[in-house]
Amino acid sequence: MLKSEAHVFALIPKDSHHALIIRRGPSKKVGIFHWNIKNDQVKLGQWLNGRVYEYFSDISDDGKHWIYSANQKGRGYTAIARSPYLKALTLWDNVGGYGGGKFLSTNSFMLFDGRNGYQKFRNDNLKQEDNDFVVGKDSVYYRRMIERGWNETSSNLDELIFHKMISKSITIEKKITRENYTETESYSIIYPDDSISTQWNWCESINKNLYWSERGILYKSIKPKSMEDNNRTIQIHDFNEESFETIVAPY
Repeated sequence: MLKSEAHVFALIPKDSHHALIIRRGPSKKVGIFHWNIKNDQVKLGQWLNGRVYEYFSDISDDGKHWIYSANQKGRGYTAIARSPYLKALTLWDNVGGYGGGKFLSTNSFMLFDGRNGYQKFRNDNLKQEDNDFVVGKDSVYYRRMIERGWNETSSNLDELIFHKMISKSITIEKKITRENYTETESYSIIYPDDSISTQWNWCESINKNLYWSERGILYKSIKPKSMEDNNRTIQIHDFNEESFETIVAPY
C-alpha cells in the first residue's frame, strides 16, 4: 500500500536563516522541523499527534520562537515554543476562535483572537502587545505574505490572488480559494510568453532563489531567470520518508 504524500509548509523569519517546516500527514499527525536556509540542512524537532494550523502560526524575526494554533484530541490551543519544538513556553486555550498569533519583533507578539483570560502560564521574556486591528481583520497569513513581498491583485469572498516577482521575467501567482471554511492554495509560474500551473503546496522567494514544496518534497531553483533555469531543480529534503516518533523537547 502506497503512503500518502506529506503536505509541507514553511515559516520564514525576517532576519534569520533558521526557518521552520510544518509537515502534515497522515491526517492528525504533524512533524515540526528546523530548516537552515543557508546550507539546506533539515533536522527534526518534535511530532504532534494532532493538527497544527499553519495559516494562524508565525515565527519570530530571529527564528528562535514560533507561535502556533493547534488542536489535539478536540482541544484547541495556542502556544509559543522554541523553534522547532512544540513544548509551550506560553499557552492559551482557544475559546470560540481560530487562535494563533503574529510576531511583531524578536520577542513581542500579538494574539489573533485570544485574550489574557485564556492564559494558562507565561514566559516573561516574551511580551504580548495589544491586538492589531489590521492583522485581526486581514488574518495572520495575509499579513505574513505582505511582509514577504507578495502583492494582492484580486480578492473576493471566495478567492484571493497574489503575485510576486522572482526576476524580471518570472512572476509567481498564488491563488487562495475558500470553500466550506477551508482554504486551498494553488500556484502558477508566469513567464513573458507562457503560464504554467503547478502542483505546489507552498512557495517562496528568498535571496532571489525560488523554493517550493510539491508532493511532500522541498525543492529549490537558484536565481532562476528563465523557464530553463527553473527546470534545473535541486531537491532539499523528502518529507515523505519521515514518520511519527516520540521526542522530548530539550528544555
